Amino acid sequence: MLRALILLVVGGVALGQGVTWSGVDAALTKLITGAGEGGLEVGCCVIDPTTGERLYAVQAERLMIPASNQKVFTAAAALLGLGPEHRLCTDLVAHGAIEGGVLKGDLRLRGEGDPTLESDRVLPWLFERVRAAGIRHVEGALLIDERFFAHELRGPEWPDEEPSKAWMAAVSPLSLDHGTVAVRLLAGAGPGAAARCRIVPEAAAPFACSAVTARSNSEHLIGVSREAGSDMLRISGRVAPLTAVHDVSVAVLDPAQSFASALLAVLEGGGVRVDGGTRRATADAPKGGLLLGRLRTRVADVLPVLMKSSQNHRAEMLARHIAAAQASGAGFAAAGRAMAVILERGGARLGGSVLADGSGLSRANRTTARALTDVLGVVWRSPQRDTMLAVMPRAGEDGSTLDGRLKDLAARVHAKTGTLRAVSTLSGYVSTATGRTLAFSILVHQARPSRRSAREVQDGIVRALARFGGTP
Repeated sequence: MLRALILLVVGGVALGQGVTWSGVDAALTKLITGAGEGGLEVGCCVIDPTTGERLYAVQAERLMIPASNQKVFTAAAALLGLGPEHRLCTDLVAHGAIEGGVLKGDLRLRGEGDPTLESDRVLPWLFERVRAAGIRHVEGALLIDERFFAHELRGPEWPDEEPSKAWMAAVSPLSLDHGTVAVRLLAGAGPGAAARCRIVPEAAAPFACSAVTARSNSEHLIGVSREAGSDMLRISGRVAPLTAVHDVSVAVLDPAQSFASALLAVLEGGGVRVDGGTRRATADAPKGGLLLGRLRTRVADVLPVLMKSSQNHRAEMLARHIAAAQASGAGFAAAGRAMAVILERGGARLGGSVLADGSGLSRANRTTARALTDVLGVVWRSPQRDTMLAVMPRAGEDGSTLDGRLKDLAARVHAKTGTLRAVSTLSGYVSTATGRTLAFSILVHQARPSRRSAREVQDGIVRALARFGGTP
């Protein structure tokens, strides 16, 4: 029986349903050669993740900036080193006797870097834990215990952007709403009148608002800024008169202080007096105490948003937790070392990779296409394979970083994207025409103004791999 031959033209090479590996090789080489002529530098590696056999490589050992492909390392290290059921905890502890509703000591808020905490859920729950313990008055302070991490809020060589950008939030073991607050704006009484401004959660950051009410919706334009090293949010612009509420997400200077200030406002607003306000726990601050409440989040519940939405704050918090779980007080460098140890112990060859942060924001990060495929292979051969596939973006998946890309391949592609200025990366798994899985990494740097799109090259390579129907 004759079988219809379905053809796809990729980079000028026609590939059939049963295309041999030589055909795939030719298609990939043509794409990468054309990209180079067009001003793009490409590092590419393809392996069989089951055996680790390298099937294709071009500049696969060249150290390049991975952008958010760095999150592949972070997710893999978390799954291999901690496991999907490992919990990240946030505790509220009472120190001292409770007599007649009075705590003769401090409340202590302690964090381990849970990046999933949402203020509208967490703050009321913590307040109820205090009330349930019968505490109506705290003679001491609300201690901010962030000793689990080193006090390093920003990573090395992060983009030199406005520090209030939500995608570049500071890193702390105590953090609400991904290290941000919402600036909530409502129109005033009429055109030119002062807009009504508030911070959500209340008291989480100081602010000054000069925004006014616009004459029409078309004039709506809001600016929120925060100077480096300052916690003051400055809000300006014009608020559209016909829309009820405008929320702008803004990164705070110090997430732990913001968390504690918001909790203090909820406590005092609910009738629990705290004489000492908020204060940072010192190195010799007490441990132990009466546990009033503990929030727990599984690694498996941190990863989907981290990977599918490429959420930087989650990646940084998890990377630091990986290191701090071994020794408290971990900073960015310790996180990189801890992840590298876990990945290399699993069998990955990182080849001089520099893990400067957990998200890929840092331009100090360096890795190779070979190292990324090695890590993907290690995870594939481990018990964490299914979890990794579940948390990675699928081709065309709504709301993910692959939304609108490679839609015709649907569940056959699970891959992590990455983007920085002049950098575009894509690494993951693809199922071929015969159901065989390959792991790939495609790192692209724009060396000069280019006529070619990095995504066009990456998607062409993935499509060529997907059409492979034979044995190399």
